[in-house]
Amino acid sequence: MDPTPPPPTLRFITGDNAGHMVMVEKERVVLGRNDTADVTVADVKTSREHAAISRRDGAWWVEDLKSRNGTLLNGNALVAPAQLRSGDRIKIGLIELEFDIIAAPAEGTRLTAIEGPLAPAELAIASTLAVIGRGPSTIDVGADAAASEHAQIRLREGAWRLRPCDSDCP
Repeated sequence: MDPTPPPPTLRFITGDNAGHMVMVEKERVVLGRNDTADVTVADVKTSREHAAISRRDGAWWVEDLKSRNGTLLNGNALVAPAQLRSGDRIKIGLIELEFDIIAAPAEGTRLTAIEGPLAPAELAIASTLAVIGRGPSTIDVGADAAASEHAQIRLREGAWRLRPCDSDCP
């Protein structure tokens, strides 16, 4: 029996919570500035109940809840519910969030260090998201040249993606 996949995530790209990540753990999650919203967004341009993310027929969807300023999906106005994919950007008011569907990596997935103080070494990757750096990072490379959160490796839609960390790695 396959384990239940982890819930999708929403990562704040802009605003006071930039870099913060929340799990979409319910079948329907309301985004808005109201305290009763499942994901509270502190932004005057965001409606009290601005948008909703819901699971239907095995897929995740986003819809605008008749908000005053509308909802954007990947820069386009949302005029009807739309199916979400990993990496989609949702903008409500002045706040942009990134939706991500997390899939578990195959058992035995490894990252191979070919240069640096750990080379040659194979490092197990047990999660779909790992931060590479030094100190308390998920994958500690121990190099003085590396920042504490130097890069991020993430499994998205069956492919591993590497990106540098600026100020927004979890």
